[in-house]
This record gives sequence, structure tokens and C-alpha cells, in this order.
Amino acid sequence: MFSLASFTTFGALLKYLRQRQQLTQREFGLVVGYGDAQINRLERNARLPDIDVVVAQFIPALHLEEEPLVAARLIELAAQARGEPVPASLTFTSTSNTQQQYQLVEEIHIGVTGKRRSNLPSPLTNLIGREREVAEVRQLLRENRLVTLTGAGGVGKTRLSQAAAVDLLEIYADGVWWVELAALTDPAFVPDIIASTLRLKDQPGRAPMASIADYFAAKHALLILDNCEHLIAACADGAEHLLRFCPRLHILATSRETLRVSGEMLYRVPSLTTPQTPNDASKLSDYESVRLFIERAHAVQPKFGLTASNATAVVQLCQRLDGIPLAIELAAARLKALTVEQIDARLDDRFGLLTTGSRTALPRHQTLRATIDWSYALLPSAERVLLRRLSIFSGGWTLEAAEAVCV
Repeated sequence: MFSLASFTTFGALLKYLRQRQQLTQREFGLVVGYGDAQINRLERNARLPDIDVVVAQFIPALHLEEEPLVAARLIELAAQARGEPVPASLTFTSTSNTQQQYQLVEEIHIGVTGKRRSNLPSPLTNLIGREREVAEVRQLLRENRLVTLTGAGGVGKTRLSQAAAVDLLEIYADGVWWVELAALTDPAFVPDIIASTLRLKDQPGRAPMASIADYFAAKHALLILDNCEHLIAACADGAEHLLRFCPRLHILATSRETLRVSGEMLYRVPSLTTPQTPNDASKLSDYESVRLFIERAHAVQPKFGLTASNATAVVQLCQRLDGIPLAIELAAARLKALTVEQIDARLDDRFGLLTTGSRTALPRHQTLRATIDWSYALLPSAERVLLRRLSIFSGGWTLEAAEAVCV
């Protein structure tokens, strides 16, 4: 066994363990729900690790359930990196001879007590509102085996699927499995990513999808396919195959385009609720879009508050951004340099203004223009022509009006 004492930083040990599993940063990131840039920063000790994520996702992804000493050391180094004590639920003893030895006294809690039953990523921000939507998605999954969340880019399909899945952990006895497809570019590798998530070993001469079907054949489980739109045909084929041969499997997909698989139930994710007029400032926080703006504003301007003087600008901002979460978050980030009134006044050039997304987010989620461009690029050429012609209308159109300009 390698010497645990030789690893003095979380990043160094993480890198060693990842390479031991013969995973690239990108492959490891797909399994644990991180981008490869995030994994790179963790391994360079340029990003603080989240201890809960290390326990719930990194340890099972690195196959450390059978190596409690190694798992314990990884958690301890994560705590040291954060300048925090090891969580109270995890207790260690140490001795100093040729190397330190660590004993995990309490069982590592992975996903749900007992065995690994989930690889759901831990959200980095609070979910604002969506109580009704979460309940509706849960009910749809009780009644249907394939549910697809659709909607405009940035409307919150991924976040809603995560919230609904957490509430379903106790329902699916054989687990809830999250497959992140956003960074994948080759549809041929969709089965490989699913198999990797489930930690299924390659079987020479056997297709990965056949192994996946065998795994789920008798299991009551939920498989979540996130960001399917650019791999739509491969996701549709895979979902249909699994549902056909795995009678107790349910699938929740998120996509800007429907899978068009028999039995698919569509759920269009709505925008956040938005006030129509700047009423009493104390009541505006009942609206989800306003609450989201205020919470994200606090992250960049801790003293920001909704007042009678800025209520009109906040309401207009949420209205003009159609209650779309990503757009509202990008606008709130601008409070580092602008007042909310200045942001609202500049929204005529919203593509130029809303450009300060998370560095570690996918490129198409870092700016509003990139989000729109991504959706547009996925359209076939005929649909692009149709969209350009329909853009002459404002506030919607009738079928007859559309036919007049498009047929």
C-alpha cells in the first residue's frame, strides 16, 4: 500500500487516486458532477473542497468504500484545506511510526445510510421557490416511467431535477443516479458515461448499453440524464432501450428538445413568478424572481436590500428578464459595479451586459448570449429560417400570421 503520510495536501491525494482509477479530469468530473476545470483547480489546491461532496461523491467514485484508511485521509485533508476540524460524525485516531495510520471509527455515510444509493451532486446555492414544480415532477414520476423537463436555456431544468430527485431517494430502493451529459460532445459515448457513473466494468465484446440494461433489469431505480439536447438521438435510443428491458426503471431527462420516445411525459419548466407592478416592497419578496435576485445580490453586495426607492427597478428587471433564473443571476452579479437602477437602464443591451457568469460554469451558461447561441446552433437550418422570420413579431403571433410570413 502506498504511504498515506506522503500526501500532505488534498489536491495531491485526489490526483493520485483519480489517476489510479485511470480517469482523466474530465471523466472523473462527469462521474461526480463537476466540470474538468473544477477538478483541475481542486488538484492544484486552488479551490477549497466541499467535505460533504467528498464523502457523498468522491469516495464512491474513487472506489474507496473498501479502503477506509484512504477515505479517512482524504476527508481529513479536505478539512485541513478548509481550516476546519474533521466533522464530528467522523472520528479518527492516529499513531506516528514509519507512517501515520488512520482508522475510521464511524461508518462513512454515502448518499443514504447503508450503501451507496445516489451520486446526486450537492448544490452550491439555495433553491429559490419551485415548491409546486418539485411536487408536480415527483407526481409525474410516480405515474410515468419517462419524464422530460423542457424549457428555455437558463430556466432551471437541471436545478429542478436535482431538487425533485433528492425528495425521491427514499422511493427508489435501488438508487437515484445522476448522469451529467453537458460536457460530452460525441453521442457515441453516452452509454459509456452511464456505465461509468454506475461503475460497471468493461466487458470485451459486449456493448455498454447491454451491461447497463442487465444492471437495471430487476432494480427499482431512477436514472437522471441531464442536458440531453445536443445528444438527443443517442439519449432517446438509450432511454427507449432501457425502459423496454428494465420494467422498474424510471428516467428523468432534462433537455431543450423532447426525446420523442413512446410513453414520454413532458413537463415544461416555467419561469419564476414575477410581480406585475412594484407594490409594497415587503410583499415583493413573495415572488420567486425577486427573492432570487435579492439572494444573489447579497453574495456580491451584502448590504443590498429591497427598498421603496429601488423596488421599481427590481420589478422591471425581473419582468424584462422574463423571470429566467440564469438571466437574473447574471444581472445580480453586475451589482459589483452598478446599482440596480443602472442595471435596469442598460438591459436594452442585455447580451452585452449579462456576461459575468461563474468561471467554472459551462461556457454556454456564463453569458446570456452564449445560452441563446447554444439553443440556436442546435436548430436544423429550416427551423433557423423559421425562427428568424417569426422574430418580426412582438408579444406572440397567430397561426395565420405565422403562415403569412413563413409559408
